[in-house]
Amino acid sequence: MSTLPEELSKIGLTEKEAKIYASTLELGPTTALEIARKTDIKRPTVYTILESLKQRGLIEVQLLGLKRKFAAANPDQFDAIISEQKKRFDMILPDLLALYKLRGSKSQIKYYEGIEGVKAVYETMLREIRTGDSYYAITDAEKWAKLDQKWFEYFIERRTRRKLDARIIFADTERGRQNMKTAVMLQQKVKVTKNTIDADISICPQRYVVHSFTPPIAAVVIENEEIIKTQLALFRHIWNTLR
Repeated sequence: MSTLPEELSKIGLTEKEAKIYASTLELGPTTALEIARKTDIKRPTVYTILESLKQRGLIEVQLLGLKRKFAAANPDQFDAIISEQKKRFDMILPDLLALYKLRGSKSQIKYYEGIEGVKAVYETMLREIRTGDSYYAITDAEKWAKLDQKWFEYFIERRTRRKLDARIIFADTERGRQNMKTAVMLQQKVKVTKNTIDADISICPQRYVVHSFTPPIAAVVIENEEIIKTQLALFRHIWNTLR
């Protein structure tokens, strides 16, 4: 099982920072010498790290007579630190995405295995799609839900909030027909087809996705502008032929 310092290292502290913070939690208000003994870190290094942790609000300094003692701040402070890191990441995310898209401007075909791989594809679509974008799908609602009904219901809820041009062609099943009744609420246009649908197709401006419903579960993602445009046009043609 992971130790506390190892877990702290996973949320942004260095190995030595984690050891020192954990030791101050255990020791209570203590001196740099006692921390050095407990962590086996040289005292000059301990002072440097304590100062760094103090700047981040993780260590408090207490003056007891002539002695300076160090105490761990409330662990709730980590929440503020993580929130600040998230804000900084959100600031640079557009630049990262721009570089990623530049790198990915050439055609890419990606393959994902398992239901978790399929979910990862949907998460990527949801993250990159923009308000007003096309989101077209051909699917069997019964088979789709069986993969992980609770998760996919949550996906639909989040997709609805994006206010997309969502059009779904469902296999003519009971669940597919139910979707016609909830179309307005879910901000999607729905049609049904008598054809059997054995795999899900999803198309948005960024990618064309096909995934299976039955084991072995797998998804193929195509990121190619010409192919995506063609698939969008084909979907619209099929859509217009259905009542």
